[in-house]
Amino acid sequence: MIRLFKSVLVCGLLGAVLSISGVMAAWQYTNNHFLSVDASLPSNVPVWEYKPEDIVPDDEEASKDGVNHLSLIDIILNHKTYGLNATHKPIIHNYLKKPGDIVYCDQKVSGGNLKHLFVEYTYKSEQLYFVITKISDTEYHCYTLRYTDIKAYAIGTEIEVYKTKMVCGEDGKWTAPVSYYGYAKVNNPGTVSRAIDITTWRNA
Repeated sequence: MIRLFKSVLVCGLLGAVLSISGVMAAWQYTNNHFLSVDASLPSNVPVWEYKPEDIVPDDEEASKDGVNHLSLIDIILNHKTYGLNATHKPIIHNYLKKPGDIVYCDQKVSGGNLKHLFVEYTYKSEQLYFVITKISDTEYHCYTLRYTDIKAYAIGTEIEVYKTKMVCGEDGKWTAPVSYYGYAKVNNPGTVSRAIDITTWRNA
């Protein structure tokens, strides 16, 4: 009887500990400004969505090293001449005609290349590389990563890549409400010599 009582007590304590852990995990996501789970994926593969400022590198150290992803995202959206919200020379829109189209920051475009037009406008992001693909007329996906990674690692190697949704609201303004942290494989797409295969991107 005493043995049975001890077994029940141990099970009860174990259940209490597990319940507390679950609450702590949920609280941790709240502190990290967790937004939601991407329901388009199978239930056993959750993709946590965060506001870009809560997950992509954007601190003083990142700026000093030229890898401030948030600064680059802001430039892509709001550069006064070439950004998604610009009307004078909407260069990215011009290269993303239909869903599935991709533009690489170092491919040749009118005026040079996008890396020159966007990245070199700020020392904060000069060591970054980006790829943008069109999902629909109101949604693009932007992938940002370290430029040195695609040069240093062999084709087929997974490297760290941040993915950011860029969406156009009813007011016609493009914003970046959601970012993810993950990995994608280095490839040789032909358009440029080295980039990432965005179809291989996975959540970390």
